[in-house]
Formats: sequence, structure tokens, C-alpha cells
Amino acid sequence: MRNLIFCKERFICEKNILNKMIDDEYQAFMKLNLTPYSGKWIAICEKKVVAHGKKFNAVFDEAKRKCPGKHPFFSLVHGKETWLF
Repeated sequence: MRNLIFCKERFICEKNILNKMIDDEYQAFMKLNLTPYSGKWIAICEKKVVAHGKKFNAVFDEAKRKCPGKHPFFSLVHGKETWLF
């Protein structure tokens, strides 16, 4: 029972840290000029665009390579509409 409580508390702590990281990246995303990335996938890590391109898999791989151990924020920029992932 004690291990279960420890794991639950650890999970909540890690979830809160992850939520904070995602929120920081989202705030940076909202301030970006996305015009140069129209029609492309972008990856944001540590408040800057670290990868962009037409194919999600390539952007994902580049972002993971440039930001090991981090959780980049991905978005498809499509004209006036933007999809967040």
C-alpha cells in the first residue's frame, strides 16, 4: 500500500511538471509569428521553434534529436487555422 501511495504522489508530481512545461511552450507558441511556417509542422522546445517541415515524422525526429529528454510542443500551421498537438 505504501508503494502505491508513493507512485501516485510521484505520478501527480510528474504530471504537474509536464503540464507546466506544456503551458510554457504553448505561451511561447501564442507569441510567435507563424507566417513563415504556413502549411508546415512546427516543433517548439524551450520557447523556440526547433524544427519545421511538411512531414510530421521528420519534424518529430528532429525535435527529439535537438531536445533529448524534453517534451516538444507540435503544431500544424495552416494559413489562418492552426492545429495543436
